[in-house]
Amino acid sequence: MGHATPTAERAYEHVKDLILDGTYGSGELLTEGQVATELGVSRTPVREAFLRLRSDGFLELYPKRGALVVPVSVGEGRDIMQARLLLESFALDTLAARGHEALRRVGADLAARCGPAATP
Repeated sequence: MGHATPTAERAYEHVKDLILDGTYGSGELLTEGQVATELGVSRTPVREAFLRLRSDGFLELYPKRGALVVPVSVGEGRDIMQARLLLESFALDTLAARGHEALRRVGADLAARCGPAATP
């Protein structure tokens, strides 16, 4: 698959995070329209995100109905969150070692990627 648009990437991360934290429960049926409304985006990037989430094993897609959340075991969820914590902690430590200007640039980049909702 090619490079995802920033909006599709944001939709992907949003849905994946809500699956992993249990907000979207196992067996829950999601629709493109529902997620698009939550994020304030069109359905196209959500469709791209759903396709990627299916390929990653998080969703089963049912044409004209929606996407079913595939059950994630407690152990899998814990392993994923621990790996993410390690990676994100390492990334922050590395970035902090580069100084204030590097942190400011990354913060500005994240704010631009996440849109107005992320800006205080």
